[in-house]
Amino acid sequence: MALKEVASQVERKIEAELPRGVLLRPERFLAGISSNHETARMVIRKTARMAAQRHLINNLKLATELGAEVILIKHSNAAKGMNEVAEEMAITTLCIGKPHLNLFNVI
Repeated sequence: MALKEVASQVERKIEAELPRGVLLRPERFLAGISSNHETARMVIRKTARMAAQRHLINNLKLATELGAEVILIKHSNAAKGMNEVAEEMAITTLCIGKPHLNLFNVI
């Protein structure tokens, strides 16, 4: 099965499990820039930050809509912080993602 098909199936399943009336729609941003190089760069960077924040907010909202308890922790070491919370709450399974880095991003 192709990755695109799997993504579509997961999206349909999530939408089916959402409470009635809750719609997920992708956010779309427009950066209106002028010919001023410095101002244009600032606007583009601000728009990119807003897009990233919007994704985070939407993901937290989706988690709560699906019945999750969202816990915000502050720790100097993310892995240790998650481990401490998992132990405190007797979590049996921890699902995490990995960064999408390639050699060019690292360099």
